[in-house]
Amino acid sequence: MKSIKNKLREIALLLAALIFFQCCSVYRTVTLEEAIKGNAKVKVKTFDNQSYKYKRIEIVDNKIYGIQPKKNEKIITAENKRYSVTNWEEVKIEIEEKSIEKIKLKDKNVSNFLTGVLITGIGVFIYKFRNFNAPFSS
Repeated sequence: MKSIKNKLREIALLLAALIFFQCCSVYRTVTLEEAIKGNAKVKVKTFDNQSYKYKRIEIVDNKIYGIQPKKNEKIITAENKRYSVTNWEEVKIEIEEKSIEKIKLKDKNVSNFLTGVLITGIGVFIYKFRNFNAPFSS
């Protein structure tokens, strides 16, 4: 029974680590042109110390737009049953170029690499100390 309990604890810790490190992202400072070409998640910091996240940045008619997803949920009634339908739309938010202090582009390769290294490290740690008994455990 203790063996199963220990294995479940290890699996729970590994799953918790997986979930925790999926939200880790590495951003690097880039120019506006690189952010547009990069076509990845972007953080824009303005001179008034506000920070905005966008799915990507586009230029349309010499205006800079940050693209953000917007969730639209509709309730549809069919055959006396109610269904919830969710679809995502992209919303363009204009950004004034003179208000931009810094643009950071998500570095997918480094983010994925670091997540893998951290998960592997935690897995090795759990494997190495799997028989460790906490001082206050029963």
